Amino acid sequence: MKSALIVLVLADALTGTWTLNRGRTHYGGGADARQRETMTCESERQRVHCTVNSQRADGRWFLGNFVAAYDGRPHSVTGIPDVDSVSLRTIDNQSVDATFNLNSKAVFAYRAVQSDDGHSLTFVAVDPQSRKILKSVVVYDRK
Repeated sequence: MKSALIVLVLADALTGTWTLNRGRTHYGGGADARQRETMTCESERQRVHCTVNSQRADGRWFLGNFVAAYDGRPHSVTGIPDVDSVSLRTIDNQSVDATFNLNSKAVFAYRAVQSDDGHSLTFVAVDPQSRKILKSVVVYDRK
């Protein structure tokens, strides 16, 4: 019972409806810039269900979805270009580590950190293997 309670509390780092803050966001080389984006995540039985509605800078839209546990194992992703699974791990009650994969190979990763006041969520790109911090930082505001 104790581990189930911990997972539910830790899932709260992503939980909420988040809108892209373009003014606070910057992209490093190779990142696909966004024009608009809304991400909604809900806790669901020791898992998190996230939907991402995104318009890229070139005008393309996509609707991505996944339901994943914070267990480090791959879980199916739909609607995100060049991605078929995600692995999530909690770092603490405000931080989540995520790796997105294609055909079992890591293609990109990030660390998401919720602000102390819960009003913003910052995604910092990291190298999928070394976890070294990269240049892209995407910031969302709670809706």
